[in-house]
Amino acid sequence: MANTTTFLTMCQSVRQNAQIGGAGPSSVANQTDALKDVVDFTRKAWVDIQKMRKGWLFNWKTFEFNATSGKNNYLAEVPDLKRWGTDAEEKPITEYLLSEGVAGEVPMENMTYAEFRETYLRGTPQTNRPHNYAIAPDNTLYLGPTPNDTFVIKGEYYKTTQVLTANADIIELDDDYVDVILWRAVRSYAKQIQDPNMVETATDDYNEQLVQLCSRYLPALTFGAPIA
Repeated sequence: MANTTTFLTMCQSVRQNAQIGGAGPSSVANQTDALKDVVDFTRKAWVDIQKMRKGWLFNWKTFEFNATSGKNNYLAEVPDLKRWGTDAEEKPITEYLLSEGVAGEVPMENMTYAEFRETYLRGTPQTNRPHNYAIAPDNTLYLGPTPNDTFVIKGEYYKTTQVLTANADIIELDDDYVDVILWRAVRSYAKQIQDPNMVETATDDYNEQLVQLCSRYLPALTFGAPIA
């Protein structure tokens, strides 16, 4: 698997498949008329696809940072964070004492922010090895008790939406699945020029690619034990 498709090459593919005459675009910047539509629809198609599902696995990443003594809140340490991966299907956040090494890694217990606030953010701060965490409304990760040493914090998260802006921007999706962007953009262009045949063809191809994308990048459904 590889991610090599650039914003520019995707726009060129959209132009070709939308049956727009000529060549290009040679750049995603400063375009006009139909080529500007191609650039705009391609950018929007990728944004819309990323926002379509909360749990796309192509947006899943892992984080690791050092929590330092006396500091109990962290956010900037994961700069492309959209949301922490603390849902039931994901592994919990873990911690270990840096001086002891990863052999001492243990899971932490999640608390609601309201519970955490009453337990750890009222009165004199407790300092010790952190074993609880909570996500505040502003997405800040809180650790409790406040670390009394340097601890390594590890876990999973979902990154922010990628917005394509430059020619060489690499689409953060495996090359085997990027055609879903192509056909969504072509469909948008076909709707704008009111070409029903192109709309139908692009919609069919888009739906086929979307099924493949969902099969590959959505978490597998799990079911409980059958009712006796």
